Amino acid sequence: MVQALRGHIAGTLPTTVRATLRMVSSTGPVETMPGHPAMRVAAQAYRHGFGRAPVLLRSGGTIPAVSLMRDILGIPVVLLGFTLPDAGIHGPNEQLNLEVFWRSVDTCIWFLHGLARPSRA
Repeated sequence: MVQALRGHIAGTLPTTVRATLRMVSSTGPVETMPGHPAMRVAAQAYRHGFGRAPVLLRSGGTIPAVSLMRDILGIPVVLLGFTLPDAGIHGPNEQLNLEVFWRSVDTCIWFLHGLARPSRA
């Protein structure tokens, strides 16, 4: 990916401009399959917290700790998302609806309870 980007930059720069691309760090992708027991517990927690099944979305992002937890601890990682499409995530107008916040708290409680007792989730 870095080489492809370097090639693209070099091919599009005017001859009067110099550029250097340096990769500072990287992290690998992480995916926990929807059928994994931890994902089933998460889905049940969303049903309790929000009254309906979650929509499972694959999403890109950079959280290096996630791949470290998976690789070092050898455990699946489940990221629970709670923002609405208009939440302005990471923007100057980022917001979280209070009803969603309290339902998110309930969902996290159900999730932790389900992980402690997965056969009863």
